[in-house]
Amino acid sequence: MTSYKYLVLVLLVGLIGGGWFGLARSNERVDSAYEGHVAAARASAELGVTVDATAEYRAALVIRPSYALAWELAEYLRVDGDPEDYRRTLAELVSTYPEEPDPYLALAEVKAREDEFPEAYATLVEALDAG
Repeated sequence: MTSYKYLVLVLLVGLIGGGWFGLARSNERVDSAYEGHVAAARASAELGVTVDATAEYRAALVIRPSYALAWELAEYLRVDGDPEDYRRTLAELVSTYPEEPDPYLALAEVKAREDEFPEAYATLVEALDAG
């Protein structure tokens, strides 16, 4: 009877160990995919391939959302991207990270540049309310 207890104990330890090993390998793959997307996004951005850079940034943000990387995408779009995509990205940043002031200011600037002064003012008021 005691041999069955040890056999069950060994099987449980093996199952738990295998689960931990699988989890560690999965996390390693996710980290590797994230780093690959970020590296590809930055390389495409340096080459000026906006479609690829934007897609890679967004793929990395799906894996691991972070304000720093999202702001890097927004800054890239400000310089080399489509103005409408830049505006949409800023709006996403405002809704996702309401405590960060930079997206509010950039979005208000975009709205003011497009002669949408009441909307720009509303964005600044929203920033004051959030912060």
